[in-house]
Amino acid sequence: MKYFLEVVNLTKRFGGVTAVDDLSFAVAPGDVFGFLGRNGAGKTTTIKVALDLVKPTGGEVRLFGDDWREPELRRRVGYLPEFPVRYPNLTPRRYLRFAGRLFGLARAQAARRADELIAQVELDDAADRRLGGFSKGMLQRTGLAQALVNEPDLLFLDEPTAGLDPLGHHLVKELVRDYAARGKAVVVSSHILAEIEAQCSRVAIIDEGRLVAEGELAELLKPTNVVEVELDGPAAAAREAFGKISSAVDVIGKRFVLTLLPGKEASDVSRAAAAAACVVTALTTRRRSLEDLFVSVVRSSGEDAPA
Repeated sequence: MKYFLEVVNLTKRFGGVTAVDDLSFAVAPGDVFGFLGRNGAGKTTTIKVALDLVKPTGGEVRLFGDDWREPELRRRVGYLPEFPVRYPNLTPRRYLRFAGRLFGLARAQAARRADELIAQVELDDAADRRLGGFSKGMLQRTGLAQALVNEPDLLFLDEPTAGLDPLGHHLVKELVRDYAARGKAVVVSSHILAEIEAQCSRVAIIDEGRLVAEGELAELLKPTNVVEVELDGPAAAAREAFGKISSAVDVIGKRFVLTLLPGKEASDVSRAAAAAACVVTALTTRRRSLEDLFVSVVRSSGEDAPA
């Protein structure tokens, strides 16, 4: 099976509002897939269509190579919504047993699975307290456990670290890494771009329901043409030499920040420094961040969109 999730020319309109606009992407086994966009960009709507909670206006979704509307397929899918758990009178233990029974687990099996998950999300001390008194972070841990109750092959996490402390962030990171290593797939929708950059192998960015960037993260965040260099030697001579290979030369303390001309590389910087009787002590090529990419493509999308 090539893909666990395929979104093909998906469109969803609510009245006169187009929430998802001819959207296509795919998620393969082993992927940690970052699904990004501004508030209202269409991320949650897309996920809900994939879960058959919202009917599309056009296009289709395939789960594990089959029609997504087949109920049996959703036994292999887990979902953590942005606002999880709405049973204030239940305890985590009772709630997870209930969720396990909904997935068809036998009573004893559901009880064992609930205990395993309570330990996994580190809620042992609160397992028999009512959810109505829980903090946002504790509710998030409970919701995460619920998303895992059926040991899904495809896991959707919508803002999974919202309300979590640093230990909770680490727990989610380890869980996602473990799932991918076991050949499962995780789709993470989040506004915390640093976490997406640290965890995800591939990303899709949507704006106003349209795909504006998609691909391998390493490819999308290729090094830029901006180089930072530190040297020993005459600064004035170095600046003059760097001006021949750069469109801009900025000096910050002892560092030169160079925007290289097309076709110029870090090796050209070293040669220019040597020509100026300088020795390079440090040289770094700036790498584009996910935040840089996100801001760039979303702004470009806004400029290109029809009035």
